[in-house]
Amino acid sequence: MKHRGRGVACGWYGIARTAAMDRAAVWVELDDGGTVKIATGVTEIGEGVLTGLCQIAAQEMGVRPEDIVLGDNDTARVPEAAHAGATRMTYMIGNAVAVGCREAFGRFRVAMGAYWGVSPESVRAFSGEVWVEGSASKRMSMEHAVHVLKKRARHCHCGQRPLHLSAHGTATRHGRSHPLAKLRLRRTGGRG
Repeated sequence: MKHRGRGVACGWYGIARTAAMDRAAVWVELDDGGTVKIATGVTEIGEGVLTGLCQIAAQEMGVRPEDIVLGDNDTARVPEAAHAGATRMTYMIGNAVAVGCREAFGRFRVAMGAYWGVSPESVRAFSGEVWVEGSASKRMSMEHAVHVLKKRARHCHCGQRPLHLSAHGTATRHGRSHPLAKLRLRRTGGRG
């Protein structure tokens, strides 16, 4: 006698928050000493995401990987990175780091271009050195460049404190990375 039957099964595997828009964010700042601070809520679960983020930031900012400082990952103080799973952290946070670094470096290039009296597009950086393409005399370390820009901002007679080279980048699951509206090269200080 043959037995016949029917079965039904269902399952759900919630990768990348499929019920809602997946997003991750970072704060990037070019700091004193020519170091780059990355602040995000990323969690290392053994896949090497922290090393990858340092390499991405170093490439985008023109510094060495050892010049990258990863900040506290407490989401009460830094942008949320959402959950850690599979390669999501490298893809999502990596893209957010790249966007934030590109924006911060873009602001740095504008400031250095103004300092040297050249087009920002001609300012280059690699491995902690900054130079003007095609010029042998316009070259300095990233550390010195940040020092010069902050000193210059301090001595402007507008009553403001040193310059902060920073950016806030985000990435979405659909590959549309974008900087947030808060992105700016800002001078802090003054009243209020």
